[in-house]
Amino acid sequence: MNVFFSVSSRTNIDSKYFNDAKKFSDALAEVGYDLVIGAAMKDGMSGEVLRSFKNHNRKIYLKTMECYHEDPIEFNYVDFEYVEDTFMRTKRIYEESDILFFMPGGTGTTSEIFAFLEQLRTDKCSKKIVIYNRDNHYQDVLKAIHKYISLNFNDDSIFKYLNIYDEEEELIDFITKYQNDYINNKII
Repeated sequence: MNVFFSVSSRTNIDSKYFNDAKKFSDALAEVGYDLVIGAAMKDGMSGEVLRSFKNHNRKIYLKTMECYHEDPIEFNYVDFEYVEDTFMRTKRIYEESDILFFMPGGTGTTSEIFAFLEQLRTDKCSKKIVIYNRDNHYQDVLKAIHKYISLNFNDDSIFKYLNIYDEEEELIDFITKYQNDYINNKII
């Protein structure tokens, strides 16, 4: 089972996000997920995630563009796929992933959440969006969705596609149970 791990490419953010990225990527890799990621960096959140999956001997699939200048020699353990633009990158990530996992991030991460949410509503498939809402990072995004519901632009069924966790242990329990259910053929 493949997990897309959405991370910020910024390296000048609070180190707590790097620590979280390591903790969650270790948990995901330990229970047998393979990785789909959109950035290959030696530092920052991406570096923590890549190291965790590499150290657990998991497969790593990078969906990227040549303009990002990631080094396939430095990351020789990563399966590189180059695409033309961010739209195609998002599409390929969606196609290759069973779980779409989001750490706190900026506009790129937020745009991925909405793109995947809309595609899931269209496909009506079993993929899961999992959001780590550390320190209410996505509070304004969730308020916007509630506003859309109150104005009848959406209905509250939109929330069935979102698995939002404020607590790291609850999140780890969810992703572990989801993988175990998949292995035991409880998820179709």
